[in-house]
Amino acid sequence: MLNDIDFDYPDLGLPNLVWAKSKTETYDKPVKLLDKLAPLAFEAAKKFPRWTFVGVITWVQEDWLGVGKLRVYENREEIGVLNLTTHTRSDTKYVLSNARIAEGRKRGNGTETKDAKKALRLMAKTFGAKTVSEKLAEIDAKLYGSMAGGHANISDVYSRVWHNITKHLHDYVFNNFEQVSAAAINAGAKAEDVKKLPELRDGLDIAKKLYEAYTANDGWTVFINVGTYVVQDRGCNNTKLYTSDTLPGFFKRSVGMLKLVENATFLRDVGFRLNENVFFILKEEANE
Repeated sequence: MLNDIDFDYPDLGLPNLVWAKSKTETYDKPVKLLDKLAPLAFEAAKKFPRWTFVGVITWVQEDWLGVGKLRVYENREEIGVLNLTTHTRSDTKYVLSNARIAEGRKRGNGTETKDAKKALRLMAKTFGAKTVSEKLAEIDAKLYGSMAGGHANISDVYSRVWHNITKHLHDYVFNNFEQVSAAAINAGAKAEDVKKLPELRDGLDIAKKLYEAYTANDGWTVFINVGTYVVQDRGCNNTKLYTSDTLPGFFKRSVGMLKLVENATFLRDVGFRLNENVFFILKEEANE
């Protein structure tokens, strides 16, 4: 808030009790401290002359602007905030907040009191320049945040570039797998992992094709319900019921093959088995 480039700081009656006046805004009304805040603000400014109390406009009335919040600084370092909270007309409280207070609370980041004298005692106890330990903790948090963010950004750029490069090498690797696999093993890759790669790629291709067909509604959901085959065309939500005798041949073949595999299995050019009663049948199979 202490920013001499963007703000002027006219005083509110004491040299260290001021308000932040934006250099880019026009103020056509007088600015004053709210009546509930003014007594404590003047007492605090007198009691702590090394601190600067900077008012923030929080109320806009027809003929005046009200300061209901004070940011408190020592040597241009913000050390706390003094605010007002009003639950009811007769229940206005002073709210003191800063990182030091927040660390000592289980809920919220400020402490409230109706008593101006208690508020002064709390300010004396909790406001004030940060200790070296507190500054180090704050610096550590900022370093972590900045470094973590920077690392994530660099990693993201690297991953995108690496992906763009490797996607063009994908077909080359498998078209020249014997040569590439030997080079990978010589470079330190585990032979058992390298040898599994073609099979893993094949499984991925099967799963991808079936998943994309399912999400494109290019197939049927088959549900065996107490001996009845419920067949839903995912493309148009048309549902038909069959017995084992009336079930069309391509469904019989597809379901028959899927009954031979384990749950949650993708079967090439056939479909997917969720469990013993639920299957997705690839529409391409019906057109063969």
